[in-house]
Amino acid sequence: MPFGRIDGDAMKQLTLPLILDSSRPIIRIEKFYNVHAMLDTGAVIPVWVDDEQILKNIGGVVIAYNQPFGGFGGETRGTLYRIPLFQLGELDIP
Repeated sequence: MPFGRIDGDAMKQLTLPLILDSSRPIIRIEKFYNVHAMLDTGAVIPVWVDDEQILKNIGGVVIAYNQPFGGFGGETRGTLYRIPLFQLGELDIP
C-alpha cells in the first residue's frame, strides 16, 4: 500500500505490505515488535488496542489515565501514552 510524506518539495512514497487475508487495511510493523496495525489515514488520535506492556517496553510514558476520547461512535475512556519514536516503514514519527 503506497503511503507518502512530503520531504522538502518532493513526495516520498512508501510501500507497506498488507496482510492479504484481512478485509481491512492491516499491515505488520516489523520494527515495532511485529505488531499488526490498521491504517486509518483520517484518524486524529492513534489508538492502541494491544498489551500496554509493549508501549512501556519501548519507553512509553503515561500522560493521563481515564482520558476521554470521542469519535468512536460515542465517547470512551483510556490511558494516554507518549512514546519516543514510532517507525512505520521508513517513516519515523516522533
